[in-house]
Amino acid sequence: MQQVSSNSVNTSESRDLISEESLIAFILQNGSKAASDIASRVFDNDFTSTLRQCIYRCCIDVCEESDIDSVLTNSLMSKAKYLGIESVVCSKESIDYIDELRSSPVANGEIDSIVRNVKFWSVSRSLKERLLSSVNYIDSLTGNEGALDVISNTEESVFGFLPDFIQG
Repeated sequence: MQQVSSNSVNTSESRDLISEESLIAFILQNGSKAASDIASRVFDNDFTSTLRQCIYRCCIDVCEESDIDSVLTNSLMSKAKYLGIESVVCSKESIDYIDELRSSPVANGEIDSIVRNVKFWSVSRSLKERLLSSVNYIDSLTGNEGALDVISNTEESVFGFLPDFIQG
């Protein structure tokens, strides 16, 4: 599946792209049944781009409001307008992207693996952010800090991450 130009991703995000697109495609194609299973495990902030976050949120909301077999583009657009995110979801380029996702084949038996991939990369990005924060903290040390304070602060980044890891 080819990504539209306005939603291009950098190299570090490209590994997430296929799983994220496949997950959204599966919901678009299978509607409420798919959304009810996935929504408890994947959240909009698990996606790497604003566009995919918004499309996912609209899909889940539309599916939760009524029992549908697939998610129609006009339903997504209405939901996006209601949520105030129409500038992201309702552009011609975004609608073309949604249509492209809808036509992409996703095997029903692959969805659990796809969900695990989306969550894995989301949790990995979160851990990376925490570790980079610790590195920045260490880089900013003045020498007036106590060794135990430095260790405590850096440990907190990893141990504070454990609830995210367990949930993921």
